[in-house]
Amino acid sequence: MNKASLGIITLLILAGIIIFASYQFSVKTHREVVEHRLPVPDIPGALFYDISAAGSDEGKAFIEYMKGETRHVEMPTFHMDITLNSPQYFRLLARAEAKPGEDRDRIYNTYKDRFDFENKVVFTIMMHSAAGHLFDYKLEKFTVLRSNNMEYEPANWTESNRSSDYHRRGMLIFKGPSPMRDIRLVFKDPSGYGKDKILEWKG
Repeated sequence: MNKASLGIITLLILAGIIIFASYQFSVKTHREVVEHRLPVPDIPGALFYDISAAGSDEGKAFIEYMKGETRHVEMPTFHMDITLNSPQYFRLLARAEAKPGEDRDRIYNTYKDRFDFENKVVFTIMMHSAAGHLFDYKLEKFTVLRSNNMEYEPANWTESNRSSDYHRRGMLIFKGPSPMRDIRLVFKDPSGYGKDKILEWKG
């Protein structure tokens, strides 16, 4: 293959990439502008953390439920808001996110396939600090879940792509305990000298 042929093939490949990227951008713009669809957050329900109220009854119902499932904890240099993402949480979220005529069950099942929340315990964790350095705190190393006289280590921590050293958010998932109530989320002091911070969700 001579240089001219190779150059033509390279140009065709680049043209294909540009056309594909332009198409994806057009679809995204159409959804956001014409269909009024906001970008899907990588943390379920994150859009509702960023606005003070929802425009629909379903959105308001989700926010009200989310508030009831959220616990606040103060750490030495930062604070956290932790929300239990129960099956009902995802059910109400699907209703809030669905557009008129859209299948709510499909949205719910998409979340179920992604997080397996019927067999795991899923939390959304928001961390805030005016001093920064939040990435220094290894959340998954100092957190355990207690339920039915058993203790579980985190199975997975998923960091949001919007996290920063001053504001972190992510999903902390535990595998093993029932996703039902009467669970305690325990945050241990990294120094080993302070008292544990214990958050409860009761049935």
